Amino acid sequence: MQSQFTITEYLNSVKGAISSNTLDVVLSVNPSAVTSSFIPKLQIFLQPLSDKDIMKQIENTHFFNNDWISFENLVQRYLIFVRDFNPWSLLESIDLLISFYESLGIALNNPQFSSMLLTLVVKSTKLLIPLSQLVDEKLMIMNNRTNDYPRLSYLSTLLLKVLNNLRNDQELNTPANKYKISVLMYISISLCNTYVKIGSPMLCNNVFSNINILSLNKNLISRKQLVQYRFVLGRFNMQQSHFYTAYIHFNWCFANCHYNTSPQMIATICKYLIPCGLVVGQILYQWRPVPFYRSC
Repeated sequence: MQSQFTITEYLNSVKGAISSNTLDVVLSVNPSAVTSSFIPKLQIFLQPLSDKDIMKQIENTHFFNNDWISFENLVQRYLIFVRDFNPWSLLESIDLLISFYESLGIALNNPQFSSMLLTLVVKSTKLLIPLSQLVDEKLMIMNNRTNDYPRLSYLSTLLLKVLNNLRNDQELNTPANKYKISVLMYISISLCNTYVKIGSPMLCNNVFSNINILSLNKNLISRKQLVQYRFVLGRFNMQQSHFYTAYIHFNWCFANCHYNTSPQMIATICKYLIPCGLVVGQILYQWRPVPFYRSC
């Protein structure tokens, strides 16, 4: 069995992933994924190398003819993560993950090639938000603090940068960019939920403003994401005591849940819809789920 996986072999695999549009595999920061089994072998090879040594190897590979510098920085940040990653300590590794995600957000500022990174953005976001929250909560217990989320707060600034880079595509609101719109909505919803978690719900208004400016074609957004987005809109308005506006959003979410909607999501909507309806004098009628649509 091969004990090492050289940096040259890895960079060649990145070249192959560019051709096959599978960068989410070779740049995955999830060490438990089956496709990341190369990480321990690559780590052995990388440990004697400095940051400059790694970058020199990357530059000599000539990704995109060296025209996408932020991608080269992303690959370097990934290899630094692999080199310094401690599989036995999340606390020692979480900042490496956040640094990688920061480089990923910067690399999105290239509309010509950024579509290659969209799946990686979603997978990395799904992994990093709960891990950052876990580390912050564990440290709060250890240090006897409350409502202190330094990593999650910093991650929220990175999520906002990702959102801004995604929405800067002038041809975003077209059927050809339907997947990018899906990623944009996912990041927007995740960012709003993160703002609520760190105790800064008013910052959600920045997200709503950014989305409203785009005037996205709702036919390009899945029903599931529309329900999730209008739910966070309703929650924001309810917190601002705009109960009737909140009720409209919650009621729309409830009426547009399809048959495959999880009971947990329906219960969450009702948790806000029922008291909000009581405040504005509206009665919740029997739920009649809409048929399942392909876009749900």
